[in-house]
Amino acid sequence: MSSSKVLVAPISVVLTAGAWCVFHVGVVRSAGPQGLRVLYDEAAGKIHVRGVQVPPGELTLPLAERLGREFAGETAGSFFSNLLMVEEENDLVMIRGTVPRPESAPSFDETRAELKSVTGGRGYLLHSIARTLTIGGSALLSYRAAGYGDIRQPGVQEVLLAGSHDPTLMELKTGKARLLNLAAKSGGMSHRSFDLALFFKSASPSCAACEELADVFQKQVSADTLDIQIRTDSWFASLWFPLFFPFEPDNGPGVYDDLAYRVVPPKVDQYYRSPNVECYRIAARFSCDSYGLTEHVER
Repeated sequence: MSSSKVLVAPISVVLTAGAWCVFHVGVVRSAGPQGLRVLYDEAAGKIHVRGVQVPPGELTLPLAERLGREFAGETAGSFFSNLLMVEEENDLVMIRGTVPRPESAPSFDETRAELKSVTGGRGYLLHSIARTLTIGGSALLSYRAAGYGDIRQPGVQEVLLAGSHDPTLMELKTGKARLLNLAAKSGGMSHRSFDLALFFKSASPSCAACEELADVFQKQVSADTLDIQIRTDSWFASLWFPLFFPFEPDNGPGVYDDLAYRVVPPKVDQYYRSPNVECYRIAARFSCDSYGLTEHVER
């Protein structure tokens, strides 16, 4: 797979109030290592998400590939599925969403402050992490080893586990978009009705692209509302997007670094200078605002 991309993940997938939650804890019936635990496992309609913990030091690329293939096969009937693999349950804290002040929307200064707080100012992963994301039958494994990201190398290793193409890359009329993260809002997917938040990276964010993506996902999932955001980087001040997104290559476009070439968050002014498109699809209604591009659409 190419290390430089335009458009997961959980992606890490964030559930219930934007935090990684423990739904079911137990032993996975798998050929994996001793002590493999299920941290959460939820399914609704055509969406299935699961998080597992592997003992520290044992999450290698071959193991992640094997677990990913098992999960992709098990969830073959789902339109969207996501398996997150971590070595420590506490690693989930680093990739939770930004928790705003009461009665307010998250701001990027809060994102930076919370990321610094949960990492002790470290700003990098202490353990390896992996994700298998499946959309429409194609499955992509993304694996990142512990340590700082460096813009001189990808940092993320990718393996196509099923299908013929990278499922995170969406070919749109307006250009390409890469799905980073999908999150169930309104208490999680265990509820009969739920809303979805989707986050994309694109070289050309626009309301037209946002509407096209809303059309694609509305046909495939049973969510009541779709909330879609698009940026040119992989940083979002949101309750539903990780403080730190670990599955985007470090040597691609829209990556910020310091004087030592280490990947760092953008400064607050850099973040707000970058275009940010957000749109909503509620039944047949559509609305969109494009911050930084002064575009507004409502119908």
